[in-house]
Amino acid sequence: MKTHILSVLVILISVTSAHARDRVDNRQMRQQARIHAGKESGEITQNEAARLRASKRQIRRLERRVEADGNVTPGEAARLERRQDARSRQIHRLKNNDNTTAAPASDSAVQQ
Repeated sequence: MKTHILSVLVILISVTSAHARDRVDNRQMRQQARIHAGKESGEITQNEAARLRASKRQIRRLERRVEADGNVTPGEAARLERRQDARSRQIHRLKNNDNTTAAPASDSAVQQ
């Protein structure tokens, strides 16, 4: 009986860890799409994009450290989520500040 319970706990921890990793990865992809859209629209400058890439690298390093032992504790998951929350706010601030790059010329402007 104890072996069965232990097996169930190990499986549960593995599934929870995989779910946390997928959630982090999916969120990273969504944030990257927001950054790309901001660069395309001119809302995010090259310097701002470089800062966002640096913050992405920091989060990736933290993610690797957290997952190194194969077990992501609830505290580690919360810490990683807080870092991603901060990056999300950073993306929002940079997309909505007054710094912009020149928007690409539209076809109608080129014809005039």
